[in-house]
Amino acid sequence: MERTPRAQALVAPLSFVVAAITTYLATILVPYEMTDGYTMIDNGVRGDIGLFSVANLSQGRPIFDVLVYAATNVIQSIDGARLLHLCAAIGVGLVGWQMYRAACKVGWGRVPSVGLGLLVCTIPAFEIQVAWGVCAFFPWAALAAVTAAHLLDRTMASRAEQGRRAWFGSLGIAIAVLTAGMALYQPGGMVFVAAAAILLLGDQRATLSHLAKRYLVFGIALAVAVGIDGLLAKVLPFLVFDEAQHTARTVLASDLGAKFSWFLHEPLTDALCLWHLTPSTRLAWVVGCFCAVGLALYVRGGLLTRSIKLGMAVLLVPASYIPNLIVADSWAAYRTQAGLGCLVIVYVMMAVVFVGRALRSVESRTSQDLGKLLRAVHPVVVTALVVVGLLSAASNVLRFVVVPQREELDYLRHQVATADLSTASSIEVVPCAWQNTLSPVIRYDEFGYPSCATAWSPPSMLHLLLREEFPQYADLPITLATDSDAPAGTVLFDLRGVE
Repeated sequence: MERTPRAQALVAPLSFVVAAITTYLATILVPYEMTDGYTMIDNGVRGDIGLFSVANLSQGRPIFDVLVYAATNVIQSIDGARLLHLCAAIGVGLVGWQMYRAACKVGWGRVPSVGLGLLVCTIPAFEIQVAWGVCAFFPWAALAAVTAAHLLDRTMASRAEQGRRAWFGSLGIAIAVLTAGMALYQPGGMVFVAAAAILLLGDQRATLSHLAKRYLVFGIALAVAVGIDGLLAKVLPFLVFDEAQHTARTVLASDLGAKFSWFLHEPLTDALCLWHLTPSTRLAWVVGCFCAVGLALYVRGGLLTRSIKLGMAVLLVPASYIPNLIVADSWAAYRTQAGLGCLVIVYVMMAVVFVGRALRSVESRTSQDLGKLLRAVHPVVVTALVVVGLLSAASNVLRFVVVPQREELDYLRHQVATADLSTASSIEVVPCAWQNTLSPVIRYDEFGYPSCATAWSPPSMLHLLLREEFPQYADLPITLATDSDAPAGTVLFDLRGVE
């Protein structure tokens, strides 16, 4: 039975979605949440979430607010959080598919294009976004960004065929889609830069003047989208709440030199370490040199042309982290590294594509048997890289998020099950220290960070557990305690034993 064209068109995106879901299956099968995810769900249960919040509007994320409001009206249990993880995994898979499409457009061939798409799905930024319910919609910001890059690429390609008004209309649609991604989550929107790197630098057929024009248009589109989102961050809080929140995330950085040094030593080093969550300067240098040499060999043209293309490639690196570079906040959490992480994967794959091109060149000048052997080397290298990436992503999420968070939840569940709440008038919770982790690694407030160590999550965790398993006690007031002395009628849950 032959497939219809529509069915054939669905095969590629569905394949990437299935690959992403399979990689992050543990987050979907195991009921758990982490830190802010518990609080988000609990606020939804209590009806404490409005359509908008001052904090998110001040950061230019109105679409994120709307999606969280909708989700918390549907998902109101720890078990239901698995739907959030599934939603994120689907988004990641679709981002991988769109990156695959970009690589196909510039003639990479099926094997490296599939390899790129799958590897993008495995970066630590997407690992934590799938594993953490509060980040479930962030991959969809990345999807909007890559879609905008495709729309912009098509608009540029059809410029001669469209009238002036139609062309500007198409350009406006692409910028609007990119702005929507920014208004959801700016670091996710910066995956636009990684897609642009493929569509611009990956195309070896473009002349330097043509490339420069396209590079300029892509840059203007990004600047306009970031500017509109910045304007929304300044205007919307006052329109909705008549006030704005001023934090390190909403104030521009004053010392750009120190900020750039921080960028080199933290976010860029993290991204260059690929799936290795423990920072390694040596590994970062190895991957960085591999990318630099590979890019230098990948681009074609004379010395001047190559130098200009390499300069463009270098400029895209800080550009992919612009929303976090221009603000005073210096917290290089992995969830903020989506654009940077995807760009590193693109540059790694460009180097790998050059290796394949070099092997084909050698193959044509060798014997038939040796030619067959060389022909098999490139797909084997790509396949091995993809397998390492997929297994590393699955392992990182399982070992540093799912297992420790589930064990932490079970610890609290055991305390609830063994406590006598029949005469209790209130509950107090003593949080643990962040060092009381059940994970072998702690990275930022993400991988390995104990939910019981925050000031806001333990009461939410406890309320959700009571609501699901002991609903008769769910209305007991729950407050945070600082010591193990509880007044009469108060049941104390001391979480400092979590380790």
